[in-house]
Amino acid sequence: MTCTTQILVALLIGCAEKQSRQEFCPRVGKAINKAHVETLHLKNNACAYMFKLVLLFSIEKSNLSQTIIEFSKISRQSPFARLIHNLKTQSNLPRLAKKIMKWFDEREGNAKSFEYSFTGQESRRFLHNFMYMISATEAGNSSSQASMKLHIFGFAIPSLSNAVSLFSRFNIDECQLNELNKECKNFFTCCA
Repeated sequence: MTCTTQILVALLIGCAEKQSRQEFCPRVGKAINKAHVETLHLKNNACAYMFKLVLLFSIEKSNLSQTIIEFSKISRQSPFARLIHNLKTQSNLPRLAKKIMKWFDEREGNAKSFEYSFTGQESRRFLHNFMYMISATEAGNSSSQASMKLHIFGFAIPSLSNAVSLFSRFNIDECQLNELNKECKNFFTCCA
């Protein structure tokens, strides 16, 4: 037996001792072979994750006073306000902008995290318009660390877009699979 086979046998024996369901065939039988991962959810979740990073970066760059608890009191020149304006106008994501403003007004200094589920259309718009969002959050006098974060966003999001394009295909060849591997590694490295 190979090392991998020995490990699998040991795991199955451990599962059998614990009366785990993992040692048995699935109840759906051979229909499990037709199961597939819904690529839309992968795309939407990854876009939501990246947008949340951009949002938090824009809030951090805005240096908002603790006394500001309403979105209407934020300077229109701040990166956060410019990002929201961009979502409404250039990126065509008004629902997302409205949700962020409502979240900001309701949190009242609370550290509650922003949660939003992207739709397929919103993910597509985010991937197509992300550079507008990045430029909206860019401040005039950026530190080298802030500039580096912007460059990371500028590299990670196209890698995500390319990966989405590749893993959403019905047919994929070996060359495209290698390219997908490269794009996913780039995205992971940027997020890490």
